[in-house]
Amino acid sequence: PATLTSTDVDLLNAWLSAEASAQSELLDILVEQRTCMVRQDLDGLEALVKRSEAGLRRLEAATRSRSNSIASVWNRLGFTGEPRLDDIIEQAEGDAREALQSGQAQLREVIQNVRRVTRSNQVLARSGLDVNRAMVHAIFGDAEPRETYDRAARTKTERPLNACIDREL
Repeated sequence: PATLTSTDVDLLNAWLSAEASAQSELLDILVEQRTCMVRQDLDGLEALVKRSEAGLRRLEAATRSRSNSIASVWNRLGFTGEPRLDDIIEQAEGDAREALQSGQAQLREVIQNVRRVTRSNQVLARSGLDVNRAMVHAIFGDAEPRETYDRAARTKTERPLNACIDREL
C-alpha cells in the first residue's frame, strides 16, 4: 500500500477534531438533560431540545465527514474491504501517527462518556415513567367505567372522576 501524505494526515486530524468536538457538545447536552430530569425541570428540558438541534446537525455532518474522509484515504492507499481507521493510522509515521492515535483516543473517550451518560439518562427516564404510571394507576385505577348507585338506589355507569396532577409531585 501507499503511504499517508501530509494532506491525508491533515484531513484525518481535522475530521477527528470535528467529530470529537461534536461529540463533546452532545455530551454537554446529555449532562444538562440529566440535571433537568433530576430537578424535574420540564421547561429546561424543552429548551434543551430546541438548543440541541444545531449540535445534532454538527454531529451528523461530522459522521458524514468521517465516512468520506476514511473512505477517501482508504481507497487512495489501495486497501480493499471495509475501511478501518486503525489500518490507516498504521500507515502513518512518527509524529503523524502519534497525532492520529491521540485524536482517535480522545474521540473514543468522548464517545464512551456519551454512552455512559446516555445509559444514565435512560435509567432516569425509565424510572420517571414508572413513577408516573404508578401515580396514574393509583389515581385512576384501571380507568374503566364502573357501576355506581345514585340516591334512589338505581345503578348507573360512570367514568372515573378527572383529577389534576400538580407537576411538582
